[in-house]
Amino acid sequence: MTAKFTVDGNNTKIIFEYETTTEIIQAIVEDASHYLWKEVIDSDVTFEDLTNQEKLDLVNEHVKLVIMNLANTYKSIKTQEDARTLEEENKYNL
Repeated sequence: MTAKFTVDGNNTKIIFEYETTTEIIQAIVEDASHYLWKEVIDSDVTFEDLTNQEKLDLVNEHVKLVIMNLANTYKSIKTQEDARTLEEENKYNL
């Protein structure tokens, strides 16, 4: 796996790239998208009707959500820790 940033002016793209045999990649995407479809998606379309691109799009969207959830969780924890530190420094005193 490789990961990289590509900067273009004010915009930055992150790229995650995975490489292995076609058989393994297809199996991973198939199983991951099947799990997401079965557990997350509510649709009249059957899994078997999805194209390979649609399956990959499902996995990609989930990976994006995982990254965003990690970042947002850390941001929340950091804010709580900062607030706790500030309050500890400014405790009431009689």
